[in-house]
Amino acid sequence: MQDTLIHKGRIAEFIHELMQDSQVIAPVSVGGQARFKPIESPEEVEWGYGNTTVSPTEFILPHSESLFQFEQRGTDFNLTYNIDNVNRTILGIRPCDVSSLRMLDEVFKGKYEDPYYLSRRNHTTLIAMMCLEPGGSCFCSSFGTGPGLDAEAGADLLLVDLGEAFYVQVFTERGQTIMERVASMGTPATSADREQVEVLAVQAASNMPRTLDLEGLPEAMGQLFESAYWDKISRKCLACGACTYLCPVCYCFDVFDTCSQAQGERVRCWDACTFKSFALLSGGHNPRPSIKESYRQKMYHKFKFAIERHGYALCVGCGRCLEACPVDMDIVQVLSGAKSQVVEVV
Repeated sequence: MQDTLIHKGRIAEFIHELMQDSQVIAPVSVGGQARFKPIESPEEVEWGYGNTTVSPTEFILPHSESLFQFEQRGTDFNLTYNIDNVNRTILGIRPCDVSSLRMLDEVFKGKYEDPYYLSRRNHTTLIAMMCLEPGGSCFCSSFGTGPGLDAEAGADLLLVDLGEAFYVQVFTERGQTIMERVASMGTPATSADREQVEVLAVQAASNMPRTLDLEGLPEAMGQLFESAYWDKISRKCLACGACTYLCPVCYCFDVFDTCSQAQGERVRCWDACTFKSFALLSGGHNPRPSIKESYRQKMYHKFKFAIERHGYALCVGCGRCLEACPVDMDIVQVLSGAKSQVVEVV
């Protein structure tokens, strides 16, 4: 697949072409901050943005959604399912968020397939933007989820800002189809262009402000489950759920019905394992009665159980949890501290 250069003077044409057969979602300025929103004009796109506070994965796994409506008719019920099959293109999605979708696929494409998630996923084109300047809380290089991308990550196209033009790398047949439609807007990339992209990726990775060493982490956590370390760490946590709601990999949800006489709807909405009611059983027992148990479960799910089950942590190093935490809990420091506890014991 031939990589291409599209001059920035023609990028509006490129976006117009995308808008012909899909809803284009891109970073726009909202109150002085970048937020992914559906656009009506290429001029709305905010190109000079860092990572957004809210991940664009919300357009594939939304905060809340109506699964179906139901209506009683005599002794029967009529169900109307709400499967979203709108064609969408997410333009400018960062590599870490692309990688998070690959992880969510493992959940919603598993033994029990989720038709709501899969329909949106299959109808969404991902055009990623490589990060040239990591944010102050980023540590994606620790997981191999940024600042660049490879063909296995899941994006259809990757854009790299080379100053006067965007370097466009093709990863999928869907991406190739798009580039064939806009062939007249670009020129073939040269080996010098590709070398420049490689240099930019190395520079961005070297400028990563923090790193997390995953080597031996699951084993270390295996020795710390009953440790007083979690009592100490969790004292600071407010269980507000901000870190969970902004994490592009967290996928816990609740389902409830809203009813009015003989009709209603079933709704799915995000939930958080840090909420006290999350593990509450109908008999009133709660196996995670305090913040310590909830916070510990979250850490073990992401950085021990997931690694043992899937071979990777349920984290992409986007740093959103660090930015949003009102008491400055730092997941990198928490996990590095867990490893050091084992070293001290040994």
